[in-house]
Amino acid sequence: MQAIRYSILGILLLIGADVFAQLLPLEELERKPVYYSIDQAVREPEEALRLKVLRRAYSFPTAVLRMDKLQWLNMNHTLVETIPDAVTGLKMLQVLEIRGNKLKTLPEALCELKNLRRLDLSKNFLTALPANFSKLNALEWLILSKNEKLTKLPAEIFNREELQRLELSKIRLEELPEAIANLKKLEVLDVSQNKLTEIPHGIGSLVELKRLSLGNNPVKKANGIYNWLGNLKKLEALNLDGLELTSLFSDIKDFKQLTDFSIQLNKIKSLPYELYQMKQLTKLNIGSNLLDTLPDALGKLTNLTYLNLERNEFTELPDIFSNFQKLLVLKLDANRISTLPKSIGKLTQLEELNLANTGIKNLPTGFGNLKRLTDLNLAFNRYFSISRAAKELVQLSSLKHLEMIENGHKALPEILTTLPAIEYWNLRDNKLTRLPETFGNLKTLKRLELRYNDLKELPASIGDLENLEHLDLGYNELKSLPESIQNLKKLKLLKLERNKLSEEEQAKIKAWLPNTRILFKH
Repeated sequence: MQAIRYSILGILLLIGADVFAQLLPLEELERKPVYYSIDQAVREPEEALRLKVLRRAYSFPTAVLRMDKLQWLNMNHTLVETIPDAVTGLKMLQVLEIRGNKLKTLPEALCELKNLRRLDLSKNFLTALPANFSKLNALEWLILSKNEKLTKLPAEIFNREELQRLELSKIRLEELPEAIANLKKLEVLDVSQNKLTEIPHGIGSLVELKRLSLGNNPVKKANGIYNWLGNLKKLEALNLDGLELTSLFSDIKDFKQLTDFSIQLNKIKSLPYELYQMKQLTKLNIGSNLLDTLPDALGKLTNLTYLNLERNEFTELPDIFSNFQKLLVLKLDANRISTLPKSIGKLTQLEELNLANTGIKNLPTGFGNLKRLTDLNLAFNRYFSISRAAKELVQLSSLKHLEMIENGHKALPEILTTLPAIEYWNLRDNKLTRLPETFGNLKTLKRLELRYNDLKELPASIGDLENLEHLDLGYNELKSLPESIQNLKKLKLLKLERNKLSEEEQAKIKAWLPNTRILFKH
């Protein structure tokens, strides 16, 4: 009898060991194929370890609840309103992503999932976490961002020594306990966009942190964070936006691994020279401060791919941009720079450039060499000479998106109808009375914004814009449209509010474009 008892015990131990063995390390699980069909996953339970539900389920699919070998479940943006108690059947679940749904509460049954290591509940409507939340002992990632009615968290969250990632942005959090210092393995902490008036010094003891975001909180005496921030030598990304900071500490140079640094929306008037020694930086955001001078030393940051200098008080720029051969995005808007250095034209990798509201009058010679530029914003520059800049613009062989709002343009040079790749062109709020006769040459154009101009007629070639899907002609002086408009077979939306079109003319346009949504009134 005793031998039988030991045999049964041995079998049970083997079964238990087999079940445990099936829990894959997350690194290995990430390499497993993702199933997108619930039916197929049910038919192949041994292989279907990862499932992504694509359809809007509204409720938790019953079939999924029976998949007891499932280890990774993604139900993001499926409009789910509740998680049923039967979720306990997912005994091997290690990762649950249920972001962007309509969850208001969580069942205590969820906390019975002993193997759950990553939980993403962001962008829901949660007001509290279950009372038994402490049962999720294996949790390594907890993402609760954008639950805007969640004001308090269980104190025990800050005692979890295994937690590696904690994202709490935009949840109306009013305080963080000093106990946060207990999270010794934490690598990612995001508490941005909350109601925090103090940042606990204990964060300075979280020496494993790689990504830290404290931005956009109403912190009192925010410069005090510099007393402990220098302890976090492993930081790779740091966000200090909108903290009313008046300076940047010189010890920033000691962050040897920092590649992504944002300190926009502060009150900083000058930057320490040490910042320009951080040659490893790839992203630098110093927009919306009180800076009035850029030193040549900025050119030492040759690894930058993203540089935001917008909304400062610069009146001129150093001619250093040829140093930035990896730069993809450059934002210079809302300064008073009036002229651009010629070295801008040597940014051979640049894809996005914002020059809105800068007061520039022209583009420098060589600007057309930006062959990879896809997005260009020239809006709100009232003294910008389009006739002089046109020869540079048409050389931008990859340009798809062009903003020219409220520049005071009365006419467009005909050469602009040779823009080779343009798909979106925004010319709102100008003083255009006509378009070039060759406007129809812009075969790639998909969206054209001409609202709030003084157009009295359109060229017949408008009908040659074979890829046009969106045309806004509202608030002009049009009495008729050319018959060729009926050739716009891909046109989905035509806006014609506040023109001078008679009812007869409106009827004619409707007949020409039977498959287009046309707005004659608001």
